[in-house]
Amino acid sequence: MRHFLPLTSAELTESCPPNRQAQVADGRGLSGDESEELYETVGDEAAFCSLELVAAAAEVAKRRIVAVGPVAPKRWEDIESFLVDDFEAEDLIAEIRAAATQDELDAAVEELLALPLQWFDVSERPALAAALGA
Repeated sequence: MRHFLPLTSAELTESCPPNRQAQVADGRGLSGDESEELYETVGDEAAFCSLELVAAAAEVAKRRIVAVGPVAPKRWEDIESFLVDDFEAEDLIAEIRAAATQDELDAAVEELLALPLQWFDVSERPALAAALGA
């Protein structure tokens, strides 16, 4: 079982993860390929939720972030890794925030969702927060 918690960069500096609903993928009973596909799909759903958080954030959040762990995260120790947008996503996030029409918004979101998220170990959280300007 995997829990995928959407985050903003500012939340990386908090003493514990935010108390929000995580996306859950239960791969029990599935083959290795099937469970990996399920984890990817649920991770993508959590990344979209992170995009919604980023778009609504008062801070100038620039990238989608998803915390991943085997249990619902209450402490940073419950997290195993982070999935984070690469640098190139920052321009697309800015386009999404500035979109004047639904077509502009849809095009930028579609392009962003096509980008893969980069993997970071949980031990990299402080450095990741600093690199993202949190």
